[in-house]
Amino acid sequence: SGEVIQGRFQPGVSANAPFWDAGITGRGQVVGSGDTGADRRNCYLSAATKFTMYRGIVMENGTLNEADDDDGHGTHVCGSIAGFSGTSGSADYNGEHNGVAKDARLAFTDLAGADGDLVNTANMGSDYYQHAYDAGARIHSDSWGYRSKSYSSETYEVDEFAAANPLFLPMFAVGNAGDDTTTGVDTYGAPANAKNILAIGATLSSNSAQPTYLTGDTRTWNVEIGGPDAK
Repeated sequence: SGEVIQGRFQPGVSANAPFWDAGITGRGQVVGSGDTGADRRNCYLSAATKFTMYRGIVMENGTLNEADDDDGHGTHVCGSIAGFSGTSGSADYNGEHNGVAKDARLAFTDLAGADGDLVNTANMGSDYYQHAYDAGARIHSDSWGYRSKSYSSETYEVDEFAAANPLFLPMFAVGNAGDDTTTGVDTYGAPANAKNILAIGATLSSNSAQPTYLTGDTRTWNVEIGGPDAK
């Protein structure tokens, strides 16, 4: 994903990545994220220092959700952000599949219940972002959301925390509801419709939208960008 974002992806060829070449690798940075869990045995996430925090959340029944990733989505997300496999002689020693910020560390929250579905936090600020913030994260990337376009309570909590912590940048995927028939119009989902965040979609090329790219009325103001799909 690191090479894809930098626009120089050539399968099987050593990484041609101008950001990395300029020293922009995420070193010294912590990125927060939450998802279905993360497999810390994965070769891209197994370094002892890769996670500054790994926590589950207390569910409505008072139990702590399992810190695992049977679904695989959270492992994919973490790898895309900061995965790194740099062992000499390994299949990816040339960096072809490393994450965008390969040298960054992760402050991660497991949001999935036993069935793999994401569970709600008590508060997006105090029960979610604050833990990552305290672990050093000033960027928080989330690849999940809802089909609803309403300004939800979660959206409000995202805006509230970001406004109170101006050095903290929440990032959300805009969702998967767009398709070739809608061209992605008016398919924005919460909390990507918050005003104090960076909302991100995917494209196939400069002239065509990837089916998972969404646009729509945010009801306030935020920043929306589209980038090449890394799938």
